[in-house]
Amino acid sequence: MGDYLADVPSYKGWSFSFYAEDVLPSLLMISFDADGTVFNRIVTPQVGSVGQWYTIDVPLSYDGQWFGGSGLAFSNGFANVGYIDIQVSRSGDSAQTYYVDNFEFSELDAVPEPTSVALFGIAFAAVYMARRRKLEFGEKAG
Repeated sequence: MGDYLADVPSYKGWSFSFYAEDVLPSLLMISFDADGTVFNRIVTPQVGSVGQWYTIDVPLSYDGQWFGGSGLAFSNGFANVGYIDIQVSRSGDSAQTYYVDNFEFSELDAVPEPTSVALFGIAFAAVYMARRRKLEFGEKAG
């Protein structure tokens, strides 16, 4: 799969769409090989019911939700990702249909540039001052 540290430096996670047509799965899990160590994360709780699409968010931070190796192996493993795997386990013996679509990287949210923040601050201050001045003028006239 590649070197995520070099190829996608602003990643924060993966996301994909999941649909359970008949029965909720007993397990929905994502796994990936990080330089020879396999990490797994259970995402079943993100699917609430059958008959509708859910966006499954998979943060790529070692936050106690991943199991399979150490935090160091997790972090270093993104330089050599071997595979990504979505595993679905069925519930019972009845007919079950599941769909997966739109697998993609979630990238870090854009951080506003300092000039944008400054302009927003100036605009907010101008509106505040105009409003305050209008209130003061209204009180003196009345």
